[in-house]
Parts: sequence; structure tokens; C-alpha cells
Amino acid sequence: QHDDLTLFVQTSPSFCCAGLITEAMRNKIEEITGVPVVSITYDGTGGDKNDVVIPYLAFPRTKVREAVQEAPAG
Repeated sequence: QHDDLTLFVQTSPSFCCAGLITEAMRNKIEEITGVPVVSITYDGTGGDKNDVVIPYLAFPRTKVREAVQEAPAG
């Protein structure tokens, strides 16, 4: 357990098979861990692709994990 984690950033080059698989698993990863997953694909075109993480850094989710742990089973 790493209670200090508030964000997973998954990065990959365009059309990377491992990256595509991990990106497909992001909802399940977030469901299990309570930590949001942001995927950034670098395709060589440049731009401000890293800006997608700014809202997560400015407003980290801290209550999601607690809510997941406290939710009743069923």
C-alpha cells in the first residue's frame, strides 16, 4: 500500500501494444486502487500533451480511496 499516491500517469509512444493494453485496463486499475489513471500518448507531433495532468496535480483526489475502502460489499 502506498497511501501517498494520488495519480498514475501512464505514458507510451503511439501504437505501443503494452501502452494500449495498460490504457484499456485504466478503469479497472482506478476501481481497485481508487487512484485516477491519466494516459498520455506521445505521437511525435509535439504540443502540450503533458498539460492533461495539471488538474490532477492542482486538485488531487484524496477521498476516493477512502470511499472505495469504506463502501459496503455487494
